Amino acid sequence: MTQTAVQTDLRNGPRIRETKKARHRLQIIEATIESIARFGYAGTTVSTVVQLAGLSRGMVNLHFDTKEVLFVEVLHHLFDQYRRCWETAVDGAGPGAWNQLTAMIDADLAPAVLNRRTMAVWFAFRAETNAHPTYLELYDSRDHVRSQLTESLCRELADKSGCDTDPYEISYGLNAMIEGFWTDYFLHPEDFDRECAKRICLSYLDARFPLRAASG
Repeated sequence: MTQTAVQTDLRNGPRIRETKKARHRLQIIEATIESIARFGYAGTTVSTVVQLAGLSRGMVNLHFDTKEVLFVEVLHHLFDQYRRCWETAVDGAGPGAWNQLTAMIDADLAPAVLNRRTMAVWFAFRAETNAHPTYLELYDSRDHVRSQLTESLCRELADKSGCDTDPYEISYGLNAMIEGFWTDYFLHPEDFDRECAKRICLSYLDARFPLRAASG
């Protein structure tokens, strides 16, 4: 190996190691999600994660000191994925509160978000919020961002429509409907109708903003 090649390897070494470290970390997180979806919260152990990740127990312990630390990181990962999904939808919807609200509804009911694997993990963590207050704090802090945007868009629609309505109450109702549809899907995925769920959400908004501008 030439001196130049050696110098290049030395320069690239730290970057390669960091890339490999990040890949292993994500591999462990994804394996934990799969384990919870298959075996439930209580049935997920370091052993199940190791088996699904295809990595050693030492590698898992190197990245995550305890199973609880790993679970919190899994929640962060899921929330980040969800936020990227609805933010991308809103950004692609263009201007107009109606367009952006519709995009958020589409994102919430899309297979990328609403699928058996993801819902199984979401509901597994929700069932543990009493025993693990940290989970509830994460839910509250992350949901706040989305709820604020929903309320802001409802306020914009109310102003344009000239409706004497409370934007908070409408946004709260919409978010509650989405939560209800998620629960319905979780319990009865074979019978769930995404298009019907979307029509119900839009009918709810239409009834409260009857004079909304056609442009949104």
